[in-house]
Amino acid sequence: MLEKLSTNHRSDCTRIGDQGAKAFLRRTAPSLAVLAALAVLLGLRLHAAVSQSLYESKVEAVLRHSFEEIAGYYLASVRFGAPGAPDAVVALVRGPVPITAEQVADAERRLPQPPDGRAPHLRVRFVRTLIMTAQGAIADKESVE
Repeated sequence: MLEKLSTNHRSDCTRIGDQGAKAFLRRTAPSLAVLAALAVLLGLRLHAAVSQSLYESKVEAVLRHSFEEIAGYYLASVRFGAPGAPDAVVALVRGPVPITAEQVADAERRLPQPPDGRAPHLRVRFVRTLIMTAQGAIADKESVE
């Protein structure tokens, strides 16, 4: 019985060796295809994530420049997406005098194109801040300049 097992084992090894690379590829092809598909999917997701990150940093730089060039204004934060408006850019701006619609429209025109190609919509949340001195509050932007 022991001789029979050892003979069968040798014949199996010979058979596997005879089949060669063709049999190996046939057995591993489904795994290689899944691996290749996952690599492509991961590459696409990485590209989308990097593109979105670059877009967000460009938008923040444009908004910071747009609002901080006005004396007394400060861009506190930028968020992307809002309930009901996934393409919205929501900026939180602090300053002595409320932002005008013209200033928001000007800043919106300066925004770069998002990776998905939709036009960005800027929403500004404004928080009024007072600048205090020993003589009292500075209430308008002309006094800040």
